[in-house]
Amino acid sequence: MAKNVSDNNAEELAKKKLQEEKEALLNEIKHTYSDEPIEEEISSDEPAEEINSDSDEPAETPDASDEIEDFTEPKVIARSPMPKYGKGFIMVPVSIGITIAAIVLGHIRPISNGIPSNSIFRYIYLGLGVLLLIAAILLIVNAVNEADILTNAQMGKLVTTGVYSKSRNPMYAGVLFGCTGALFVSGNAFMYVLPIIFYMIFSGVIANTEEKLLINRFGDEYKEYMENVYRLFPLPK
Repeated sequence: MAKNVSDNNAEELAKKKLQEEKEALLNEIKHTYSDEPIEEEISSDEPAEEINSDSDEPAETPDASDEIEDFTEPKVIARSPMPKYGKGFIMVPVSIGITIAAIVLGHIRPISNGIPSNSIFRYIYLGLGVLLLIAAILLIVNAVNEADILTNAQMGKLVTTGVYSKSRNPMYAGVLFGCTGALFVSGNAFMYVLPIIFYMIFSGVIANTEEKLLINRFGDEYKEYMENVYRLFPLPK
């Protein structure tokens, strides 16, 4: 009987000990995996800005677009393109055609009587004609290449430098000089009235078409340009 009691006590002690060990193990596991991570405090050398709690308005934040504007290039407002060739350009093929016809007719009797028989006058006309032809080539080439007038016209830009600082219409002046030079080389004095007619027609067409357009486009800038530079002749004004 005493032996059975001792066996029961030993068994209860073993169960109690086992239960204590189990609880201790559960407590250790709970303590290990139930701790929450601690939030790190962010330190700053500069004090944080104080928020005015009395104001209902939200604090202003810098706009990113304002910072971008400081680094953008200034906007360039380009004028609308201008026509490459003005209305006066129609006079170019007309004057060239009339000049060719005058040279041919100048060697047909009785018009050929306008060619001087004196060789001295013939050489003078020939020399003047060659000089005018050279001047015509220089004016036209500089107007097209050096001043790049066609590109600037597409950009809506007024060109007042280079050859355009000497003549407002150097291409028309070149055509006028070329036709005059060809007539002098031909040598028929009866045809020397044609350059005067060409000049009057060129001036009238340019003044009533292209110059009005340019004044409307550029205003005082072109008016000042007109006061300083001749319409055709590349001479100091």
